[in-house]
Amino acid sequence: MTPRSIAQVLAPTAVAIAAWFAIGWVPSQSAAAQDAEADAQAEFALLAAELADARALDAELDALEADIQAAERAVPAGREVGAFVRFAHAAASDSGVVLDQVAPLAVSSDTDPDSETPLPSGTSSILISIGATGGYLDLMSFIDALVDADRHVLVDGVEMRADESDSTMVILDVEVRIFTTESLVGVPDLGFDDEFLDEPIDEPIDEEA
Repeated sequence: MTPRSIAQVLAPTAVAIAAWFAIGWVPSQSAAAQDAEADAQAEFALLAAELADARALDAELDALEADIQAAERAVPAGREVGAFVRFAHAAASDSGVVLDQVAPLAVSSDTDPDSETPLPSGTSSILISIGATGGYLDLMSFIDALVDADRHVLVDGVEMRADESDSTMVILDVEVRIFTTESLVGVPDLGFDDEFLDEPIDEPIDEEA
């Protein structure tokens, strides 16, 4: 066949291929590109959401850690009675009252069948009697300071009476409970000796006085 006749035979085929390319292949490639772009955008949105969740989780973990530390201060692992006694002395001084006595009365735990008040699992309580003297409002401020302490303090009973020798003074007897995760059932000695306290609370004696 002559070149011209070959061209005449191939011309329709070339036109059909060009038409398929224009109508079929090119749009399909464009659609694939759009699909790929949509997939990429969806993946980016997912990653952004996961990043936001991770950042929020960090904030939640910080808040959770703060809650854990607050709980450990409220109910410490050790009895820390000495620390509480020193805190009570400081609270009395700040409130303008005189602390007359701080005496432990009893201990109880979650496994103690004789306990009047059930305790949460894994905890023990120490019942402490506190005596103080001062003005009524000052004594109320002192009680508020005990209750507002970082350590959880539960007031079991409050008794106030007038001081017979000074009508402006009120005598306070209050029983409170502090808590620990240390098992204290059967502790034989609840005295405030130096070993029981974290450190002695007695004020240093002025030898020159």
